[in-house]
Amino acid sequence: MKLPLTSLFFTAAAIASPMAASALEDIPTTAIDNGSFTTLVAALGAADLVEALSASGPYTVFAPTDDAFDDLPDGLVTCLLKPEYDDVLKDILTYHVAPGRAFSGDIANGQMIVTLFDEETVQVSKDTSGVQINDANVVIPDVEATNGVIHAIDAVLVPESIDVFAFLDNCQEADQLQITDEVTCSYLGMSRSAGNWLRGPTHTCLCNGSGHWTSCYENNDIWHMNSLKTITDYVVGTDELSTLTALIIAADAGLDEVLDDNNTPYTLFAPSDRAFENVPEDIRKALLRPKNSATLEAILRYHVAPGVVVAHDINDGAIVRTAYDNMSIRAEKTCFSQNGCDEFSLAVNDSYIVAADVE
Repeated sequence: MKLPLTSLFFTAAAIASPMAASALEDIPTTAIDNGSFTTLVAALGAADLVEALSASGPYTVFAPTDDAFDDLPDGLVTCLLKPEYDDVLKDILTYHVAPGRAFSGDIANGQMIVTLFDEETVQVSKDTSGVQINDANVVIPDVEATNGVIHAIDAVLVPESIDVFAFLDNCQEADQLQITDEVTCSYLGMSRSAGNWLRGPTHTCLCNGSGHWTSCYENNDIWHMNSLKTITDYVVGTDELSTLTALIIAADAGLDEVLDDNNTPYTLFAPSDRAFENVPEDIRKALLRPKNSATLEAILRYHVAPGVVVAHDINDGAIVRTAYDNMSIRAEKTCFSQNGCDEFSLAVNDSYIVAADVE
């Protein structure tokens, strides 16, 4: 069931707390510290495999780089990260993991290596030019970890039993809403891209692909509101919130379930990817480490407020209580209308709202 009474704001700056981070040596932390496996790390979190690969093992991981994931068909990574496709994602990821510790010098040309995915195998090709796993080149071999070894590869391995193109077609067909960023609709100084809703003073409307408002309904029409996405669905499906998606997954504290609660409405002040670019890289890496999940959860909950907080209803200087230990954030509102405050800018703490009232 979709949660109707929710609001979400994109913010232009992230709220983060620095922390001291010591280098860990298990496989997930080694991948995080390397900096070339951010998509893989997010995928491991989404498939709930971080804890398993932090165990004693040992394991051999054939780790696709971020460039390898970028080479996949458009939309495939987004589909794989959706909660409803956890099983497919887990199958593909476990196909990249083999039991034992296999260094490049220990494997032979033509060797078949049994993986953790239904004991399906990958094939080794080895000559003077290097090592291949199936059709993927090993670009960085023998990255050691306390519980195994990582070989960076330049392509994502896919088991023969999984038809990724059929999977992608089914996933995209299931998406009823196609978002077109080039088309926008405006009302009372606020704009939405095609495929997004705007809640006005009396009605909520959808911006269509022609730049016109459509499918309008009264704000108290519960039947229509039940058809809206949950906050988690929206965050996961929005390209500009990919870093926030990875952090919610890494927090591993049920925050995604909180934001999908169909009994209690919430408002999320959602830092965009551009906002996270202003956070020092070492802090972003530290937040993704399993041992810092409690700190990460606290920071994320500081971006969540119980109830529906609509931008139009926020007054200058208003205090908004958050879901983190009842701590608050302060709103600053500047009105541009000569009469009333139909057109305005809004900031929370030092972060400007760049898209308000996403339902």
